[in-house]
Amino acid sequence: MAGRKGLKIVLFAVVPVLLIGSVAVLGKLGIVPIPGLSPTKPKALAGAAALYGEPKDAKTAPVAKKELPKPKPKPAETPLDLDTGAKKVAKLWNEIETDRLVKMVATWPDPDLARILTKMNLEKSTALLAALDPKRASKLSEEILKQASVVAQAP
Repeated sequence: MAGRKGLKIVLFAVVPVLLIGSVAVLGKLGIVPIPGLSPTKPKALAGAAALYGEPKDAKTAPVAKKELPKPKPKPAETPLDLDTGAKKVAKLWNEIETDRLVKMVATWPDPDLARILTKMNLEKSTALLAALDPKRASKLSEEILKQASVVAQAP
């Protein structure tokens, strides 16, 4: 009985240890490829260097720089015709009551508002200026004067 017990110990304890140990040794020698354990093969590197005409002592090849894709050009912005826009807004504003129009133009920039006022009906634009705060009406009148004084250049 003692012989069988010893045989079981050998089979279940010693044989797996020997197998794992022998595989590890073979991996370390490079006979069995094990990632992280097997050494790299210097012959393959030397053969690649000879194949591509590189010196044998070159360990790493220079990496080619990747060119970044060129950004696509943005489409050109469409030029705006401010006078045509002002005429269309003036045509709409001519039909709106002055009280409502005063509330609408409260946040408009003076140069834009002055451009539209010059395109509106004379009675409507004067009624709007009269309904606005006197300081703002004065600034708008100066802006209208400035815009009306621009001399058109010949093309």
